[in-house]
Amino acid sequence: MNWNNYSINKILFKYTYDRAQIVYGYESLAVAHCHRALSKSLITLASVINSNRTNQDSQIQNNIDPNTSIKDSPSSTYLNHAYEAYRIAQDWFSIEDQIRLFPFKMTLSHALQARIAANLSENKNNYYEDAMKYLNECLVIAENIFGLISFKVAQVHRLQSATYLSNQM
Repeated sequence: MNWNNYSINKILFKYTYDRAQIVYGYESLAVAHCHRALSKSLITLASVINSNRTNQDSQIQNNIDPNTSIKDSPSSTYLNHAYEAYRIAQDWFSIEDQIRLFPFKMTLSHALQARIAANLSENKNNYYEDAMKYLNECLVIAENIFGLISFKVAQVHRLQSATYLSNQM
């Protein structure tokens, strides 16, 4: 690549980056949905890593480097992404718009449940209380919108049950 092509590519890159910041911004709803999706993916990854670790026999577990853990892996950032998604969504929709915040609350509750299940924190009771508070709010919203017998209500109940069981273990 010659110097002119490099300069043109650099200018195009800078222009595209600047336009993306102006159009979408760091605090946009699209960014909130990206945080939410990343949180859900990292929760799945963390659960796969945890299930693989618990299913291995003790001989294989002894060969795992003790300095690496789920706590140190990037997957432990799922809670941070869920909080960021919820924060951006609150700014975008306002705190009063509970219907539009519903999927963000569910993701945050799921991240809190995963954090409790991973048993990574001394703040387990705080995470449990927060998760149950969000889930109770989600349950009221789901019952009002979708009815008592609906998939969304069942989804909230399933997550409540998983959160309760994670806290008890």
